[in-house]
Amino acid sequence: MTYTTILFDWDGCLANTLPTWLQACAETFRELGVENVSKQDIVEQVFGWHGESLRFGIRSEPYWQSVRSKMSPSYADIELHDGVLEVLRRLHRKGKQMVVISSAVRTLLSTAIERQGVDRFIHFYLGAEDVEMQKPHPQGVELALRRLCRNRKDAVMVGDSKHDLEMGNNAGIATVLHYPPANTDFYTLESLIKYNPSYIIHAFEELECVVG
Repeated sequence: MTYTTILFDWDGCLANTLPTWLQACAETFRELGVENVSKQDIVEQVFGWHGESLRFGIRSEPYWQSVRSKMSPSYADIELHDGVLEVLRRLHRKGKQMVVISSAVRTLLSTAIERQGVDRFIHFYLGAEDVEMQKPHPQGVELALRRLCRNRKDAVMVGDSKHDLEMGNNAGIATVLHYPPANTDFYTLESLIKYNPSYIIHAFEELECVVG
């Protein structure tokens, strides 16, 4: 199977940002007086959550404002996972159409994508403000495909989390789980396989064999 359109998540998939998000989330809980929130609690119940209130008795928006303020100084400088930029360059040369679909706000995302050089190879990116329904709702995928004038059968969603895989599944497109060594501290492979990825890669270079 050959895929002409490749949709990427940013945090944890292209960029190795999960440790920094975890630290910012944990610090914000402590500042708000919420104790005994474990790393597992944050990964499973906070990462990717966009409801009106978190499951710890606090409202989401003030919480995320504080988290983003902690992320802002260093977010754009967080390195990509190994091999990402080289693979994107080669896929771009092959004429692949590539889009980043992220739950991060555009003020963070745009600077990071440009500073890491990814903007040279993607057609565009979608941040949290670009959709009304966040992952795992398929709206991000649907919007990207409309803008590119592409069909579902031509597209694949590449992500590192259950939210990415569910979004791809809900949109009716193929999915790739990127499970690099750096992410093993956050997710188990067994927990992600339950979301039925079409393909699993551990090194980003493996993606080239998947997409053709």
